Amino acid sequence: MSSGNSLSSGTVKRLIVLANIIYLSFYSLLLIVFFWITSEILNRFLKILPRIYLVEVIYYWFILSRSKLIFDAAGDFV
Repeated sequence: MSSGNSLSSGTVKRLIVLANIIYLSFYSLLLIVFFWITSEILNRFLKILPRIYLVEVIYYWFILSRSKLIFDAAGDFV
């Protein structure tokens, strides 16, 4: 008989996936704000590029590819 306060393996895996998704969301928000501020600074002070879309596109690609890995892992556990 298992004790009532122990977590099953499936519950632990779901909690890990949930923690990864929360971490990714927070990390994404911080980097989006960072890239937005960086592009505004370069736009106002350097006047070289209207916006730094290339950096943002690379970043969004990175986030989407990482999100796909996390949600694929979540599908394995759920």
